Order: sequence, then C-alpha cells, then structure tokens
Amino acid sequence: MALKIFGEGKSNSAVEKKIAASFQKVKKEMDMHLGTINDNSIEIEANYEYLCRLEEKIDKLNEKIEQLQLLIATASKLKSSIEIEPLSLREQEVFLALYLSDGFVRYAEIAKRLGLTETLVRNYVTGLIQKGVPIIKKYQDKETFLLIEPDFKNLQTRENVLKINEEMLRQFKNGFYKKTDEIEEF
Repeated sequence: MALKIFGEGKSNSAVEKKIAASFQKVKKEMDMHLGTINDNSIEIEANYEYLCRLEEKIDKLNEKIEQLQLLIATASKLKSSIEIEPLSLREQEVFLALYLSDGFVRYAEIAKRLGLTETLVRNYVTGLIQKGVPIIKKYQDKETFLLIEPDFKNLQTRENVLKINEEMLRQFKNGFYKKTDEIEEF
C-alpha cells in the first residue's frame, strides 16, 4: 500500500501548483525585502560618505581653531611679556614721530619735526629702548635709521599699550610729514 501525503481526492499536480505558488509568493516577498535592503544599503553608503566629508570639514575647522588659539596665546604672551615703563610727554612725542612715519626715519628728521636737537632725540630714543619699546636701528652711510618693530606697532595700534595721549596722537596725525626720498628701504 502506498502512503498518501495529501489526501485521497487531490492530485499531486494541484498540490505541487499550490506549493509552487506559495514558494513564488515567498520568493516575491524575499525579493521585495532584498530590494528594500539594497535601497537602505545605498542610503547608508551615501550617509557614510556624507559623514566622512563632514568629518574632514570638522577636522579642518579644528585645525583652524587650534591655530587661532595658538595665535591668541602668542599675542597674550607678547602682551604680558611687554613691561614698558610709562613714557614722559617728550618720549611720547618721539615715539609718535617714529610710529607715524612711513618706514625708516633718521634722527635728524625726528629732530626737525619736533623742534629738538638731534642729541636730545638720540637720548629720548635711548630712553624709549631702555623702557622696553622695541625700536629697530639700521645703519647706512654713517647714518642711523629707526623703525618701530612692526608687531609692536600693531599691538600699540590695537591696544595702546603705551597709553599715548589721544589728543597728542590726533595732532601728530593731522600735521605729520611723509618719509623723504633720500631714505632707502631695507
């Protein structure tokens, strides 16, 4: 006697069709799930690439922030390391003559501008240097040319570390001379 799995009156081909249809349905659902998974995978990849680009930009921003922090720290150290004694009014005048000049200037030009002797101007410049004002001296053809150190000049412009009298500064700006053609740039 043969074993019948599906029942007496049903043919094997009808059962096989139902099984095949069920498998087709399962296969179709699996294909849909696979398609959804693939779509999600593509979206995940796109998001990953976007996150990588964002991370690069964040890293660049962090580098810039670190550079700014270093710059601020350096400026802060520069400011705190500058210990300058208060300047007399004449020293402020000599400083302004240097500060407002376009490039290097000679003692004689400062003396002429301020109505002082060259010797007095030399003494005031020496006093400025002794008080901590960074002045660059260049020598050419037995003459001395003076210039305020550019970083200090910028710091003075921003923060008035020398506490220069504002009215005096205004007067100097209104009537100050330009660099002569005789002075060669270094």
